[in-house]
Amino acid sequence: MKRERDELFDDVIVQWELAINSLYKNKKVNVAFLANTSEHLHAHLIPRFGQDEFEKYEIVFKDPNPTGNYAPYPKKEIPLDILLTIKSDILSVIKKNIVFIR
Repeated sequence: MKRERDELFDDVIVQWELAINSLYKNKKVNVAFLANTSEHLHAHLIPRFGQDEFEKYEIVFKDPNPTGNYAPYPKKEIPLDILLTIKSDILSVIKKNIVFIR
């Protein structure tokens, strides 16, 4: 369990954050882990953009509350092809720049 935790916090989140910052030039990242009412643990990895707007994939990224809680925020319907492009871009940056912190 400790090894998985260390890998998550020391490698996976760091690589994701480096890739997101490389692609989107965000100011910082919020990380939240939730279990809700089930035994399933999931993470929210939220890039924060401050006051600046950033446009990519025909989507305007703007932080609705740059000094506070991210939620609630306006939901966007993003077409599947754009979601798959975003996923591909993130994986491409991670594969090119993979650095193991430990």
